[in-house]
Amino acid sequence: MPEESRSLDCVFRPRSIAVIGASRRPGSIGREMLRNLLAYEFNGKVFPVNPHAEVISSMKVYRTVLQIHDDIDLAIVVVPQEHVYHALEDCGRRGVKGVVVISAGFREVGAEGLEREQRLIDLCERYGMRMVGPNCMGIVNTHPDISMNATFAPSQPLRGNIAFLSQSGAMGVAILEHAQALNLGYSMFISMGNKADVDTIDLLEYWEDDPETDLILMYLESFGEPREFTALARRIVRKKPVICVKSGRTLAGARAASSHTGALAGLDMAADALFEQTGILRVDTVEGLFEVAQAFATQPIPKGDRVAILTDAGGRPLLDWDCTNLRDTLWKRLDTFMMLQIFATFALPAWGTLLLIPSFDIPPGSCASLPYPFCELLFVQWRVDEAFWCDGALLEYAKIIDHPHLALWQCVNGPLPCICDPIRVIR
Repeated sequence: MPEESRSLDCVFRPRSIAVIGASRRPGSIGREMLRNLLAYEFNGKVFPVNPHAEVISSMKVYRTVLQIHDDIDLAIVVVPQEHVYHALEDCGRRGVKGVVVISAGFREVGAEGLEREQRLIDLCERYGMRMVGPNCMGIVNTHPDISMNATFAPSQPLRGNIAFLSQSGAMGVAILEHAQALNLGYSMFISMGNKADVDTIDLLEYWEDDPETDLILMYLESFGEPREFTALARRIVRKKPVICVKSGRTLAGARAASSHTGALAGLDMAADALFEQTGILRVDTVEGLFEVAQAFATQPIPKGDRVAILTDAGGRPLLDWDCTNLRDTLWKRLDTFMMLQIFATFALPAWGTLLLIPSFDIPPGSCASLPYPFCELLFVQWRVDEAFWCDGALLEYAKIIDHPHLALWQCVNGPLPCICDPIRVIR
């Protein structure tokens, strides 16, 4: 791991945290930040800092970080914009290694804000501090040795094998809540905000060889330096999948991204080309992001391009392929059509083989007769009332056959990852 990325240990693996701007006021970000650290049982010391309070949540409060005699690895800064610079200066003088600036009012508000943000960058460089933000919502590390929820999100994170980075704080909150609703856990989460210091490249390098992270999810509004990003992403996708939602598909969206986090959103055609070159999977929505994430987080990666669909009807799978707008490029390549009693085989040279298996010919308990050796990926398209025996049989069979299994139009809380959009299935 590069030395610059290793320096993020002070952000993701702190042993002590100062909350500058901790508050007793219900509903305030300073209160929620402190409450989440305590509720998630951070495995380290927490120091509330507020010049106008003596005790918060039965904890001694310090007027400034200069009064704290213990070492401080990380400071969470939740103060008005006009006080941020002085708070960071105190952190630098105290020897704090990393800061997370929740406060807004910097590059995203225009030229004056950009100047204020540059002063923060210069200050952090002078003292050798790493900075997340400004204009962000915090960080999470679910490893039991750390157990840190340094965000103001209302939901508590679940432990898992997914690392997630978001350039938007509001999107970050929505994503954390969506993950909890799907019972999907993650290893680390970070809201980057304006990316004044810690950026996408730093985080990808940090997670590249992280043993707790098997999958990386991203919500981006801009890439940063494209050449460096491309070289790094190509290297990482050989080790673990990377899935991204990128905003700014339209000119209006790009302008909105700029006013949101100060991001310079590039042309969408260039973004698509970059994703194709690097092997990063792009999805269009947060829902799609989590559908694909569920598949990668719970299923082995397919070893080939042959696909089977286990279905209770013939029309829906045909509609799945047809509605992807791939009719001209896919179906014109149809070489053979052979209907058997158990399944139909479509030989598709560019896409592998599609097997349509009518479920009404397959009695319960006979999944062992399915043509798994002839496919690397199985989609289960089943009515909910029939899924109870199908899932059990498939999951039992999955113990001996190492193939990914995905579900189409199945109940979300079923035992198989559920993907409702056929377009995302194809991709």
